[in-house]
Amino acid sequence: MTDKAATEAFNKAQSRALASAGTWFITEYPKLLVQSRPFSTTWEAYRSTSVGHHIRGASLSALQRGSSACIMFYGQSWIANVLGSPTSSATANAGLAGFISGGASSFVHTIFEPMKIRQESFSFDVYRKSLVPMFWRHALFDTAFFATNAALIDQAYSVQFGVSALVASCVNLIHDVWKTRVIQGLPKRLSFVTVLRSLSTVEYTKQLCWKSIDLGANWFATGVLYSHLFATS
Repeated sequence: MTDKAATEAFNKAQSRALASAGTWFITEYPKLLVQSRPFSTTWEAYRSTSVGHHIRGASLSALQRGSSACIMFYGQSWIANVLGSPTSSATANAGLAGFISGGASSFVHTIFEPMKIRQESFSFDVYRKSLVPMFWRHALFDTAFFATNAALIDQAYSVQFGVSALVASCVNLIHDVWKTRVIQGLPKRLSFVTVLRSLSTVEYTKQLCWKSIDLGANWFATGVLYSHLFATS
């Protein structure tokens, strides 16, 4: 992997960290609330959240999503270089590399996600029980993100990242809801099938809407920041 690719990954990570600190307040935290409770109680829960909780959440979001982007871009680029071109499709090759690197990156992401959701210190038991849903969440997201990103390579970074995040959100939505509910419900175990059966059409649409808003806005802002702060072409 070249120094240029490593620098690009780091710069994209910085851009996403900055974007995440801001979008925590307007998209990510509301999304987490919607995923875990009836919609009618969301606003009251948001209003009752302390400033300290918001600061901690925004800080952890910047740390997690920033490190996630660094691992995500660096890992996918490295895996893609190792794999070469196993198929004739650049889009398929990018998605395959994304699946491998995304699954591997879940071992790092699982350190932060439970602390962000549960607002408590690191616990190895929670980490271990959260790992499987986190693996599928990231493997599926990175597959769809990088495949779409490769298909939109000639577009502006804000469009590449924003549209790729929207597509990836649709692909891994149920696994993302499963991840959140598993982490919130521990030590009780919650199966994927249980979550799948609990999602009515209305609930699925609500979850998809909020997740798409959160990640679409977050990655669009990431692309804008990257274009203005780091991109030279």
